[in-house]
Amino acid sequence: MMKDHQRRFTDDNPWNSVPPGVNPFQFSIDRSAHRGFAPLSRLTKALLLVFFVFHLLIAIFCLIILVLPYIRGVKQSHWFFRKLYIQDQSRQKVYKVPLLWVNGGVVMTMSQLMGSVATLAYILIQLAITQSINASLHVQVEPALAMMCMCEMLTYWSQMHCFVVAMFYHNHKTDSNGPKRWTPPPIFINCLFLGFPMVLVIATLPPVIGLSLNHNQITIGVTSIMNTLRQGASVWDQLKVPSTTIEEKHELTTQLNQIMSQLKDLGVHIGIHAERLKVCFDSFIWVMLVLLCITFLFFIVVFGVLVQKVQQAEEQSACGSSASKPFRRWFNLKNHATTSGVEPKDRSDTGEQTSIMNRQFFHLILRSICIIVAMCTSITLCILGIVKSHDGSIRSSYWAGVTTWLATLAGSWSAIPIVWQCWRLYNDDLGRTFQSSVNSRHAPSSGESNLKNSVHRKPSEERLDIRIELAAK
Repeated sequence: MMKDHQRRFTDDNPWNSVPPGVNPFQFSIDRSAHRGFAPLSRLTKALLLVFFVFHLLIAIFCLIILVLPYIRGVKQSHWFFRKLYIQDQSRQKVYKVPLLWVNGGVVMTMSQLMGSVATLAYILIQLAITQSINASLHVQVEPALAMMCMCEMLTYWSQMHCFVVAMFYHNHKTDSNGPKRWTPPPIFINCLFLGFPMVLVIATLPPVIGLSLNHNQITIGVTSIMNTLRQGASVWDQLKVPSTTIEEKHELTTQLNQIMSQLKDLGVHIGIHAERLKVCFDSFIWVMLVLLCITFLFFIVVFGVLVQKVQQAEEQSACGSSASKPFRRWFNLKNHATTSGVEPKDRSDTGEQTSIMNRQFFHLILRSICIIVAMCTSITLCILGIVKSHDGSIRSSYWAGVTTWLATLAGSWSAIPIVWQCWRLYNDDLGRTFQSSVNSRHAPSSGESNLKNSVHRKPSEERLDIRIELAAK
């Protein structure tokens, strides 16, 4: 990300390479015009165009998912988060603080949309700075890269939030049937999953702001140097004119000395801000690396525990235990917004339900693997950026191209499974809305409903270890 044009005027003696008899000021202008960026190879440009089309389609699809509920009037999709109150058999709250349940479909769709838009901007900027020195001076790529990383991690933490709520729900559902196990209280889960996004933003803003401010100062300094070099080139040409008098040559020589002094001061000014820019860039990469490693470790632990609990639930289910049913039902926990978690009454649906759960579990595994690969790619990119920036090889055409397309690849691994999950969540909301409207049109009177419930309800259906109530915020 550090470009050569931010250092090209900070050499100890920039006039050593000037050929004899050549205007040194014009030579510096011409040389600077070809050192502002590292050109990208055709393969890198082709990959960037492929990723551009890919993320453009992803962004359009995410936008459709967010807009369609308002067009079709799917009210269930409009909420951002709700409160889960954990109650015991006597309908007393186990915790005073509710567990905040974030609408994963909305949050992940929004973060994926912003991440894809940031990726599109990143690709356009990278292509622009390799074609124009003016763009390489005035356009900053770091804010787009920071937005890509933040949206990527927000998506992963939204997914982990769903996992943690699933395990929290399962633990309380099975605690009454076995020994008590420690479960983090809702306030801890709320602080963790609401606090980390704030830490992510707070930790990312200072280096990004520092990059922007120092980049702006370097742009101003380079522009001033270019203007000063043009003045020096003009004075040098006038000095070489044979008809120039001695008095004019003396005056032009004085102007050249002033121009050289200005260039020296501007070079020192740019050198200071270039060093600060490098510090800010290194800080940004290290912050991203630390946050990605924390996210990766949390995701591995949470996902591993979730898979273990699913396997235990399946083993208990195979042994005929009913303890696994609450956990299996959590795969459709979003349906509990309008239900109290009553068990299915018809055992003939067990095979079909098992098939659905297995398919959902397979999709969960596939989605998690894609997320893990994406995080590994991002971590590799950060490590590569630190190493290659330290030895200066990041400015070469090869490594500049590798880091450029690798940054776009990191957010592409998980884009399709996440968007597909968001689409499935939208379809589930749409189906429940349609079913609710049908039930409301064919609903019996309150007396008939109470009578049917009293006749068909079995004593076993009244025994619930935990009751989840949802109160819209």
